[in-house]
Amino acid sequence: MENVVAPLGTALGRDQIRLAKRFTDRIVTVFDADDAGIRAVKRSMPLFLSEGVEPFCLILTDYKDPDEAVREIGIDEFRRMLDSAVPMVDFFLDRLEQQYDLRTLQGKNLAIEESLPILREIADSKEGDYLIERFRSRIGMREDRLVRLIRAGRLRDRRSVTRPSFSKSSLFDLPSDERNVVRGMLLREGFIDEVIESGVTKFFQEPNLIKLAEAMIDFKEHHGALDASAFCRSLEDENLASTVARWMQPPPEEDDLRPEVEGDMVLRHSLDALRMRRFDARKVEIIERMKHCAPCEEEYNQLAKELIEIKRLRS
Repeated sequence: MENVVAPLGTALGRDQIRLAKRFTDRIVTVFDADDAGIRAVKRSMPLFLSEGVEPFCLILTDYKDPDEAVREIGIDEFRRMLDSAVPMVDFFLDRLEQQYDLRTLQGKNLAIEESLPILREIADSKEGDYLIERFRSRIGMREDRLVRLIRAGRLRDRRSVTRPSFSKSSLFDLPSDERNVVRGMLLREGFIDEVIESGVTKFFQEPNLIKLAEAMIDFKEHHGALDASAFCRSLEDENLASTVARWMQPPPEEDDLRPEVEGDMVLRHSLDALRMRRFDARKVEIIERMKHCAPCEEEYNQLAKELIEIKRLRS
């Protein structure tokens, strides 16, 4: 362990990775074993891979951070832990195999759904074909289908593909974080209150999900609570009513919120992702506003403080 760096409150970015790889060809990342640590693995992996770096990862299951680990077990033992770090891709794929039964169609679909955001980000990298093949072989699916799903998702992101009718579309046809949060509002008691407090619905991009979220919030304001069945019966829009009815009992292979696939963790991850979208939007507003302020002005200082706070929350 000759060289150690830490983000120190900022989100890991490509510039940091480019700088680090100038000094070493082996980068080991150290993460906590909690949900936030696992989310950090998923968030950072495509950043490394798109820069041509295959990172190794060490998950601290018994310690809260490297400092505590070194203090308790000593530097030599911690070095041995670092030497045993595994490639981040293998860690992610091993975790998929633990979460889902990849011998079943349902398990494969859920594993694919979790992998697609990463694969879409690395598809154009120099190692894209090799990495996609690693995912394909571990999940156990045909290459042409996986490539088709990757391309279809990227087209949807560019809004250049015609989607099926909202009431008939698969859950997989909708933006995953937005659909999970809306379904959580519908099906998880009290979750709608968290969503309202977070304000993330302002940053939805799927028009029908915006309409559905607003209808649920309006229903709760008028009735004091959100009962899914009563809400479904109240909808005059047959398209939305049909969607809500189907979402209450979706096909198992499309249901990310089931307890056996850690549905509560999925909700937390999706809500966090949309909160980040809110922070990113405010960051753009602040930077644009600062362009029109003199550095000595009080408003400039206040905006700078808010920007620092956003960076802290964003990490």
